[in-house]
Amino acid sequence: MRRLVLWLLVAGALAACSAPRATATPTPSDATAQCRLEAARRAVQLELARYRGWLDNETDPARRQAFTAAIRHLEKLQANLAAATPATFDVAQTWQAVPGDMFPFDAGATRPEPITLDEAWLDAGDPPQVHFPQQSRSGPFYLVTATAVTPVPPAGEHHTMVLHPVMPQSYPFPAFYVCLAEVR
Repeated sequence: MRRLVLWLLVAGALAACSAPRATATPTPSDATAQCRLEAARRAVQLELARYRGWLDNETDPARRQAFTAAIRHLEKLQANLAAATPATFDVAQTWQAVPGDMFPFDAGATRPEPITLDEAWLDAGDPPQVHFPQQSRSGPFYLVTATAVTPVPPAGEHHTMVLHPVMPQSYPFPAFYVCLAEVR
């Protein structure tokens, strides 16, 4: 009898330590984690395209060197993000100023918090920009580079939106690439 009880205890402990079963439907936190990673990947692609365009049109050697340094940094970041999973992605990887940035962003020591905007709407751009009543012509600007929401609300339709910033954009005003995590 003691052996049976001991065997049941060991079997129960082993079962408790085994890997959890995969679920067919991701939880909202899983969807948001995937969205944040996808948003960061697209943000890096967009910034790379911008810096390459600036480099192609620049004649000043010092600025060309700065743009080349930024491109190298972004290419390394792109490789790191390609190997990342939603579980391993840390927004600190992308929440920093790009070396050689024309408009350096001081990310500070904190990580970005989710942003909830009431009465917000998307435009029809690529990527779509989030607009909201309190927004000034100087920003902040939020560009949606991935979404955990299906279907995505049509352009111009007002909703409460939850955004997860993933990367600052090289821009003279506050501008950020975001994951659209929730629409209510």
